[in-house]
Amino acid sequence: MGHGLRRRCREGVLAGRILLNYVVWGNGSVSARLWNAIRSDDWAIPHVGLSSLGEIVGWGVV
Repeated sequence: MGHGLRRRCREGVLAGRILLNYVVWGNGSVSARLWNAIRSDDWAIPHVGLSSLGEIVGWGVV
């Protein structure tokens, strides 16, 4: 794996952690955070959809 690809993978993991932190524990309503996470240019990550994030939120509050 080249250096550039490794760096992009680490950045992707960091972006995923930031997104999950926002969706599960962020300010405001869960529904608004979920909507932002899938529709907002600031939060959306390709191939991460509402069902996946909703499942994570459900497990996060258990």
